[in-house]
Amino acid sequence: MSFTAFFDESGLNPTQDKVLILAGFLGRVEEWEKAANAWDECLNEFPRIEYFSHRKAQSLDGPFRGWSRQQADSKVLSLARVITRFKLLGFCAGISYDALSGRDHRVSQKIMGARFYDWAFLAATKGVLQYVNHAFPGEKVDFVFDERTELRACIHAYYEMRAEVSHDFMQCAGQCDPSNDTPVLQMADLLAWECSNTVKTENMTEAFDAVICSNRVITIPCQPPPQLNPTLELGKIGQEVWSKAEGIKTRFYGDNERSLELLAEAEDLARRKAYFDFALETMERLYAQNERYGALGKRLRANEKDEQ
Repeated sequence: MSFTAFFDESGLNPTQDKVLILAGFLGRVEEWEKAANAWDECLNEFPRIEYFSHRKAQSLDGPFRGWSRQQADSKVLSLARVITRFKLLGFCAGISYDALSGRDHRVSQKIMGARFYDWAFLAATKGVLQYVNHAFPGEKVDFVFDERTELRACIHAYYEMRAEVSHDFMQCAGQCDPSNDTPVLQMADLLAWECSNTVKTENMTEAFDAVICSNRVITIPCQPPPQLNPTLELGKIGQEVWSKAEGIKTRFYGDNERSLELLAEAEDLARRKAYFDFALETMERLYAQNERYGALGKRLRANEKDEQ
């Protein structure tokens, strides 16, 4: 017998949401099979829907188009009560949108560790693994996440951590895979939306109350390390220096410009580049003094040599 944890995300709009949420349930494989069958039965009960999406239940769109607010809420409550009939343990990891103040969206959107989803993913997997490692030593747990573009890098990081014997909590780590909409991911979707809504409104729905009264939901703190924001700030400066250098090069060689204004901008760029180099050297020295980050740096440099 083994465990599987299914996770979905909610609160993805920084302008409307306070926190990005990753939430889902952990359960035995055989328990998931029974829960999935019961979920399908509830979907097919009158009034029937083909699939569940909490977002569409709130907007009365998709499978809920033409429904009244009362009908949709009643269906959500019925589905929530399905979850309460099974031994499924809830987990909720959230990261505040204020946490990465040094982040430049244009630069960091493809960089692992510079995106909000990455930290929620790491917190969610680590929280579940620590729980299973403590409560069920020797057991394995697999993960399934709703498919997203950010997930590929996160799964790569997960397997890298699993390969490192230094991470004790990874001893129970099994597979980690993306998946599209399934009954069990729809259960995670219900929990993720309810957690996000509770954070946003500070009010708990009847459906969420039913779940937490029967299925324990563990809240996992998610706070990036203090070194992250200075690193992101430095990355932002580096991007600005590079962009400025490209602009000056184009004006000098492409436009054949030889103005005092261009000379002044080149001198300013040289000063900014000197500051960037000094700050980068200082940060690398601080990271090297930390055993954990020093090992990470060696591994990244080794990977770069292999790719060359």
